[in-house]
Amino acid sequence: MISIQNISISFGNFNVLNDVSVDFKKGELTCILGPNGAGKSTLLKAASGWLKSVNGSISYNGGCIKSKKVNELSKQRAFLSQKLNSSTDIRVEELVMMGRYTYYKNHPSDLDQEIVNRAMMQFGVDKMAKRSVSMLSGGEQQRVHLARVIAQIHNEEKYSKFLLLDEPVNNLDIKYQHMILSQSQTLAFEGIGVICVLHDLNLAFSYADRIILMKNGKIELDTRDIERISKEKLEEIYEVSYDKINLSQKLELV
Repeated sequence: MISIQNISISFGNFNVLNDVSVDFKKGELTCILGPNGAGKSTLLKAASGWLKSVNGSISYNGGCIKSKKVNELSKQRAFLSQKLNSSTDIRVEELVMMGRYTYYKNHPSDLDQEIVNRAMMQFGVDKMAKRSVSMLSGGEQQRVHLARVIAQIHNEEKYSKFLLLDEPVNNLDIKYQHMILSQSQTLAFEGIGVICVLHDLNLAFSYADRIILMKNGKIELDTRDIERISKEKLEEIYEVSYDKINLSQKLELV
């Protein structure tokens, strides 16, 4: 489990997160939603350990995140940032193999290669394995990086593992948006905790086991009873009338 207790984060004089507490469990797909500036990405970065100056506490599987060595933490969680550096002239298979660096010293094992091959197939980038990442489209690069983080947390350790995804469907067409979230559902079913920041409410409401709504650096709603989220709450969070939010008609919101 990831346990976040009373964390606050400020950049200059601006408070991005205000005394936020939340737990994340394995085997669940959680989607974090909210308007721009709500603190969604900052919460995810803090949970990953990417942000160091955090007031409050964050623990993984009962151990404080600050006390964990990089290699230890990298086996328990993988983080996909919004901003991906894909300008380097590196082949797709090499970038995905970067997810396995923590598991070997000099050369990857046959198991490492098998895991990388499986991850590339999972996200449909296996046929471009020999291509330079810099020559791919933004959507293709996104899927390559998703394969990398999946390869990273593939291990036989018994502790809970988590995949933290910040806007993973950016730059993707509809087919791959659904593929990524369907794969995320499968990973959650297999026991991995998936925490995903999204902007698209339709996608979140279609795939999530749990939805967290944020605004102004605070969690305004945290629920697994997704179809009971009120129209009034969505209007309050997004400051727009419900008929402009355009949720799927199959959702009978109260």
